[in-house]
Amino acid sequence: MFNNLIKWITKMLNLPTMYLQEAQDKIIIKFDLIDGKLGIGNLYFKDLMVKVMSGPYGDGYLAFGTYKGYRIKEETREAFAMFGVGWQLPLRNAETGVERGYAVHPDGNVPGSKGCVACQFETKEDNIKLKNMIKYWLEVHSSLEVLVC
Repeated sequence: MFNNLIKWITKMLNLPTMYLQEAQDKIIIKFDLIDGKLGIGNLYFKDLMVKVMSGPYGDGYLAFGTYKGYRIKEETREAFAMFGVGWQLPLRNAETGVERGYAVHPDGNVPGSKGCVACQFETKEDNIKLKNMIKYWLEVHSSLEVLVC
């Protein structure tokens, strides 16, 4: 029993490392649900980990599943910008190809979103880094998988 507890603790401590290893060719968004309408967690892509929120406004958090992003869209609206840098990665359902207005973007204005994944960057440099990493990926590949779990 004690060995199982040690293994579980080790696994929990290494979760960010595990997600970063899996997020070399996709974005992984892992969040915990709070009060049924709010998801709080982290976005992982390559070597970057960013805190995120989804919800609690509108219909709440982005549904778990697989999405695809095809382009980076420059943004000037305050709700999509942090540190003066605005952008969004519109998301389509990977199975249906339908785009329903959800995106990954900086968390500007008030914390949270109406179902998008709002990145809570600590620095302007991290905001620019993620934007450029996604932009470069999409210049080389036709799409970027986004796994929400």
